[in-house]
Amino acid sequence: MEDCIQSDWKYDEGSKKHAKFHFVSSYLFSQIPAGLLDELEGDRIMDYLSENMELFNYE
Repeated sequence: MEDCIQSDWKYDEGSKKHAKFHFVSSYLFSQIPAGLLDELEGDRIMDYLSENMELFNYE
């Protein structure tokens, strides 16, 4: 996993700013096809996390 992240950062330095968002959204939306969440519930959780966590790092 670490190799994939480092490779991505090598090609797109700006992707570091979105790493938290991509991690959270990938994990969350992987639960929908597995039947652990329905799409509406996943959207609600993602909205909550986007509003209440610092998912984007603009430093």
